[in-house]
Amino acid sequence: EEEEEDEEDDEDDDADDLDAAESDAAELETEMQSVSDSANVTKLAACLVKNGEVCSAVLVIAFSGLVWNEPLTTKCHTTTDFCWLLLQKVHPKASAEDMKYCFTMVLNGLKKYSTNKAYVDALTVLAFLIYQTYRPSCYVLRQVMKHVPFINAFYLNLFDKTLLEPQKTRPPLGVLKHYFKRLLKGFTETVVRKRSEE
Repeated sequence: EEEEEDEEDDEDDDADDLDAAESDAAELETEMQSVSDSANVTKLAACLVKNGEVCSAVLVIAFSGLVWNEPLTTKCHTTTDFCWLLLQKVHPKASAEDMKYCFTMVLNGLKKYSTNKAYVDALTVLAFLIYQTYRPSCYVLRQVMKHVPFINAFYLNLFDKTLLEPQKTRPPLGVLKHYFKRLLKGFTETVVRKRSEE
């Protein structure tokens, strides 16, 4: 009887994971559409990519806004959408240090505003988009993730292995996003718990 109960529990967990992954897939599609509909920064980016130093400076300004003391929480999705759109446009001129700084700022924002669900949701999507898009060509992102507290090294290795596979063999983006959120879950939940105990 105990074995039957364990099997039922496993089936329930798998069903919950599938539902969560499908929900994440729908949310991600909406969020990516929002990014594509964001303010057009193409002309600005075209000027920035001509100068690596200017490109770095603008990325620092944009991503440092994610950890300001007075974040625009009512417009957090607009802020993260702009950061993502800007990074996509100037990435060809961005250095490994630029990428490390941007990704670190996103994770710092998650830590600082871990009790604000809207901000956490927006920053998690931004962190996922950066990691799954640029990790295959930018190893420094993995080095940053390895130093995030309470990240499971085994599951990080599995996630990285998946990202390095040919695009056609990868799981859908919604499923990858779900796995990424679970990777960060220990980090974000621990920060919230520690703050509640203070």
